[in-house]
Order: sequence, then C-alpha cells, then structure tokens
Amino acid sequence: MVDFPLHCVAHAHPDCRFRWVRVTLDVSGTAGASIADLSPRDEISEHPVKITTTYSSGLKFDIAAIPLQPDLSAERTTEQDIYFPAVSVSGVGFGYAIWDFTAIGEAPLKVDRTLRLLAAIPAAASEIPARLTVRASVTTRGLPGKIPLIGRQTRTIPLTHPV
Repeated sequence: MVDFPLHCVAHAHPDCRFRWVRVTLDVSGTAGASIADLSPRDEISEHPVKITTTYSSGLKFDIAAIPLQPDLSAERTTEQDIYFPAVSVSGVGFGYAIWDFTAIGEAPLKVDRTLRLLAAIPAAASEIPARLTVRASVTTRGLPGKIPLIGRQTRTIPLTHPV
C-alpha cells in the first residue's frame, strides 16, 4: 500500500469565480495498481462540519463527518469547523481517482483541502508513474461564458521497500 497525501488549493482572483474544480490522480501506469481508499468522500454541506480522517494499519481510511448546528458557541477550541463545497469522489477499485469540488448555489467556491489516496501497488514495483491533472471552470466579471483551465504534472515516484 502507498499513501498519496495531496493538498489542493484553488483560490480565485476577486474578479473571477470557480464553478467547479476537478482533481485527478492517475496511477494506472503501474500494472496491477488500483485505488484502495480515498479521503475525503462525497460531501454536500450547508452547515459547517468537523472532519476527522484516521489512518489505521495502512489499509483503510476511517472517515467521520459530524454535522454541527448553525449556532456555534463562543468557546474557543483547537478544532476547526469548516463550510465545504460539494465534493464528489470516485475511483476505488480503479487506477485513477477523481475529486470534484462544485460551488453550492451562488456561494463562491474556495478549495483548501487535504486529499488522500491509498493505492494497492504490486510488491515487485520499484516506482510509480503518477499523473496529476487539475481542471477548473471559471467565470469572470464582465465576460460572458466560462473559461476552462487545465494543468497537468507527471512524476515518477521511487519506492523504497523495507528490508
């Protein structure tokens, strides 16, 4: 198993708005590789949520999303309550994972999330070619229509096997 932690940040210029942002991580370049688990999972949030992801035994993510009431107390804690955009996730059992972040109504879409992918990789593999793609649809004040954006990065990740 290989854990891929990613941090995705999409913050639009004040004159622009993201309508959606899609992050894809493809590890299918390694024969026999497949996605074992993903975090976060599908979410739609009109109220703040507290997300806890527990990494246990290298085999699975335990994810707990606890909805909070709209009335928050004045007590100060170290936990963070966050409003998330709609998130759709897919890819378990396949060679690539997709996270889609979608604006809810007319609220601005701001993405600042840690994404995790747990991949089952054959023991004989010495490296993993991984391709990260980020796509977005942007509208800008004063211009009709949407502007598509795309960025790609390909890296080969060397694996070190314990002796």
